[in-house]
Amino acid sequence: MSALPVNPRFLGIGGCLKALLVGLTGSFKELPRFSLCPLLLVIWLPLWLILPPLATLGLRSLKEHKPIRVLGSGALLRLLSLELIYLLTLYVIYMVVSALQAQAFTTYLTAVAAHPVVQIGTPEQLAYARKVQFLWQGAFFIYALLLFVQVCLTNLSLSSLSLGQCLKLTFSSLLKNLPGLLLLLIIAILVFTGIEHYFATLKIAAIRGQLEATLSTLFPYAFILLRLYLAYAWVTALALCSSAALGYFNLQVRASDKDRFNPAA
Repeated sequence: MSALPVNPRFLGIGGCLKALLVGLTGSFKELPRFSLCPLLLVIWLPLWLILPPLATLGLRSLKEHKPIRVLGSGALLRLLSLELIYLLTLYVIYMVVSALQAQAFTTYLTAVAAHPVVQIGTPEQLAYARKVQFLWQGAFFIYALLLFVQVCLTNLSLSSLSLGQCLKLTFSSLLKNLPGLLLLLIIAILVFTGIEHYFATLKIAAIRGQLEATLSTLFPYAFILLRLYLAYAWVTALALCSSAALGYFNLQVRASDKDRFNPAA
């Protein structure tokens, strides 16, 4: 195998937090103004969740200030393969989590039958909620790794590197920046868990008639928008970290041009 054109960069905690700040504010000096504006989440979020190779190409197009260039047959085949693998992996994750959740629910129903009381805050209900929460947190972690790998491989697929070199660079980038990615994941889990707990508290209060009718009608939509905004910020941060790990973006305090990845290499 020939020498790799770049050493994957360690972004550090600061670089990952900077990426999260970019996701929250939409402001990044290396991209045109308003290109990552949170109001554009209706475009960016579905792209990142469903078509990450296309979203990565769009990000590169904005970075280079030019339309996406015509891809060669080899690069196009790689990108289509990446998209297919991505969708299949998401399907497998969903099916596994759904099966495990159904199994946990069956266990919960068995426990309820043995303890026939009103199921509000009972040990059985709390145990079931913890199992479901753990399952989706695990799926959340796998998705974060999947998206990071997808963005890396998409960027590398536009170069003249072999498949082996692309995989080596991708997983080296992932391992180097795993601490920062874990931090982003922990922040996301804590924030979303807090939001869900607060939402559940308000929902119970609304059911009990302790909130005004108008407020109880509007607050679910406010929480939906908040969830979408935070999901967009988190996914954008992951995508930027993945590209920056190859030197395509600068998320570090100091960085030299020699560290940047040359897609034409």
